[in-house]
This record gives sequence, C-alpha cells and structure tokens, in this order.
Amino acid sequence: MPRRAQAARVLQTPAGRLAGTMLAGALRCELDTDTRLVLLPDSACTRLEKEQVILSASGQPPPLWLFARAVNLRLGVQGAANIRLDPDCVHVTALRERLLVHDPSLAGGRAWLPPGERLSFFAGGRALQDTPDLDALLAWQQGRIVFRNCPLGAVVAEINRYRPQKITLRAPLLSGQQQSGVYCISRGDSFLHMLPRLLPVRLVQAPDGLEIAPV
Repeated sequence: MPRRAQAARVLQTPAGRLAGTMLAGALRCELDTDTRLVLLPDSACTRLEKEQVILSASGQPPPLWLFARAVNLRLGVQGAANIRLDPDCVHVTALRERLLVHDPSLAGGRAWLPPGERLSFFAGGRALQDTPDLDALLAWQQGRIVFRNCPLGAVVAEINRYRPQKITLRAPLLSGQQQSGVYCISRGDSFLHMLPRLLPVRLVQAPDGLEIAPV
C-alpha cells in the first residue's frame, strides 16, 4: 500500500446488539442491530452499508455528509437524523434541524427535509415524503420494537433483525393478519409466546430457530 494510505474506520454491531459512540468530538452515533457504518479517512463523510443509525451533532463538529446507496445527506452542526436501509428502500428522517438530502429522484436532485419528516427512496426511482410516528420509529434506542397494525409477516421480519436464530412463518394465510404490541429485545421470545393466544398458530422449535406453524 502507499506509505500515506489510511484505512477507513468501520463501526459494526452483531445481531441483537446496539451500540453508541462519539465521533469527531461532539457527534453522537447510535447503531441499531447488525449495522455497519464506514468512516472515510481524511474527510467528514461516512457511508451506511447496512441497517440503521442515528447521528446527532451538538457542539462544533464539522458538517457531516452521510452516504446511503444513491442517497446522501448533510448533517448540520446541531442536526440529528435517523437513516435506515431496507432491501428495497432508503429511509431518511430529520429529527432535529432540517436536512439537506440529495438523490436523483428529487426535483433538482435535492431537497430540504424539515424536522419530523421522512423521505423514503424506493428502488425504481420513486420517493415518498411522510410524517412518521417518531415514538415508534425511535423505540429501538431503548431496546424495543413497537408494532401498530402491522401485518404478521412484517412483524416477523422486523423481529428477525434482532435474533441470531431466525423465525420462519409457516402460516402464509396469516401473514397479513394485523398485529399491535411491543417486542422487548432483552426479553427474548416473550412476544412470540403471546401469538398462540391471539392467532391459531403454534411455536415449533427447529434446529435453526423457531417456526410459527398453523394449528
């Protein structure tokens, strides 16, 4: 390698673990489960490669650029944002101060996102702006997942992000059943053991995890 080459710094969490650290003095970084964030050397840029992160600035760090696939955003010196990567979508939510967001799907290639608003960039070039429930969106910081009228298939997919051993839904006819509740990561399978009381399903222990099967 060239003598002056520097390695990028990589922050990564395993499945089921959260982590927080300080970057550039007064820049707080909180990583969700199974998240990977790469800090590029000699620059005020980071790249989110997997899952979800919250960045919040307080003090005098330099403005930060974060890249997530084709989307990039600029975090100001007092700004905060939640960024999440799904397989077919990038979600950017401004939590404090407005964010400057760049993406080819936006008019003029960029937009200012006010606090409390979310921009979702879908595969195929479609962008959607909405106002999410911030309490539910940020519950993962306290080790909780909040479901409000979510299909059972989506509930299982979200819980699987926090489990080394995965859950398989073997009841496809029930995958669209709406569910509401709170899953606490530290309590393991307590939420899952409630499902047989709510739906005609049973939990089956499998070699590689749990199965939700019809009764």
